[in-house]
Amino acid sequence: IDFEITYSIAKACKSMNIKSFLYISSSGANSKSSSFYMKLKGEIDAAVSNLNLISTVIFRPSLLIGKRSAFRFGELIAQFIMPLFAFIFPKNLKPIAAEFVAKAMVYVSKNPPNGNKIIENSILIDWKKKGFDK
Repeated sequence: IDFEITYSIAKACKSMNIKSFLYISSSGANSKSSSFYMKLKGEIDAAVSNLNLISTVIFRPSLLIGKRSAFRFGELIAQFIMPLFAFIFPKNLKPIAAEFVAKAMVYVSKNPPNGNKIIENSILIDWKKKGFDK
């Protein structure tokens, strides 16, 4: 489902000459990963990038902090614990507010780059520190 939905939307964008396609992947996405989830995310990113849309922007946040409609016990625990220890994590692993990522996506969508662009969690963290969302 993850692969087909994202890829199908990207293909539809290409067929309709839509200027840009932005979506959320995951920090650590890598098509060569031994982790099923990270491998799948990397494969999605590669397939969408290979469509050569006018503009493809892939956001790769770490753990998204915020309210969720679905209850996932592991994510609930991670959302509570990770922010407490975020100061020791490298920028690519620091949790980030889902609301901030959404604001960043809206901002980028207003002036999308040409070609493929990946915005890693570390870039999002830097934007947040600079007050990008204010």
